[in-house]
Amino acid sequence: MSAIGGLIVLGSIIYSFIHITTIEKEVQAKKAEIHALNNEVTALQAQIPQLTHQVQDLGQTQDGILDFLTTVTDSKSINILDPDVDWASVKQSIEKMPHGMRKQTLLNAILLAWKDIPFTLGGKSVTAGFDSPSFMAFVLSKSKVPVERTPGVRLSDSLMQQFHQVDQPGLGIWCFIKVR
Repeated sequence: MSAIGGLIVLGSIIYSFIHITTIEKEVQAKKAEIHALNNEVTALQAQIPQLTHQVQDLGQTQDGILDFLTTVTDSKSINILDPDVDWASVKQSIEKMPHGMRKQTLLNAILLAWKDIPFTLGGKSVTAGFDSPSFMAFVLSKSKVPVERTPGVRLSDSLMQQFHQVDQPGLGIWCFIKVR
C-alpha cells in the first residue's frame, strides 16, 4: 500500500503543478488586462483638460446666444419675451438645467420664437404661423421628441395626455415666450 500511497502523492503533486501553472497564466492575463485598462484610464484622464475647455467654450457660446437674442429684440419689432419676464432669472435657470433633450428643446423654442412667427389660430407652419399647441408640437418634433396625435382628439389634449403635468415646472417653454 505504500507504493500506491506514493503514486497518489506523486499524482497529487503533478496535478497541483499543472493547476498552479494554469492559475499563474490566468493571473498574468489579468495583470495584462489591468495594465491595458490603466493605460486607457491614463489616456482618458489626459483628455479631461481639453474636454473641460470645450464644455466651457460651449457654455460661453450658449450664454452669448442668449445674450444676443435679448439685446437684438425690442418691443416694436421682435417680441420674444413677455415684458413681465425677468430675463436674468430665466437665463440663469436655463444655464442650470442639465444638458439633454429638455434643455435643447427649450433653446430651440427660444430660437424659433425669435423668428417672430405670428400667432394664428389653427396655424401649423412657420410661414403661416402657429397656435400654441402646434408651436409646441413643432418644436418638440424638431427636437426629435415624438408627439403622438390621436385621431379625433385636439392636439392640446393629445399633448396633455402624452406629457406629465407638474404643479411647479422648473422652467417651461411657455413661461417667458410671448404669445403673439
